[in-house]
Amino acid sequence: MANTWTLTRGANVVTLAVPGSYEAREEKAQSLDYTAAGAVRAYDKSVATYHLSVTWEDLSTADKANIVAFFHNDTGDSPAGVNGVVNTFTLTDHNAATYTACFAEPELKFEEMLAPLWKLTVELITTTLLAT
Repeated sequence: MANTWTLTRGANVVTLAVPGSYEAREEKAQSLDYTAAGAVRAYDKSVATYHLSVTWEDLSTADKANIVAFFHNDTGDSPAGVNGVVNTFTLTDHNAATYTACFAEPELKFEEMLAPLWKLTVELITTTLLAT
């Protein structure tokens, strides 16, 4: 079992330590409504979205620069990137499971820890629920 997670878009590969924490969840496209008589009625679009909240707590300055380039650059840039929320990438976890993912928010928020370490929490959307 590797102690890393890898984000890959084309030839651009960003390898980071296993996150300090992550949370996977499924969101169904459903809603509740009421009939004129007051009965509850459910709508189900039979669509699920999988979210992954990931926090890395000990990113080096080099890790930070790599993830910023990966996030900021577009496919035609060098190195290739995802252009924020526009393009998907392959996420490989520490168990070598792969997921197609994209960033759910068009910004990165870094928090400086003990210099020169950085904390980053991102919200990803994945094609399946993270199994690890």
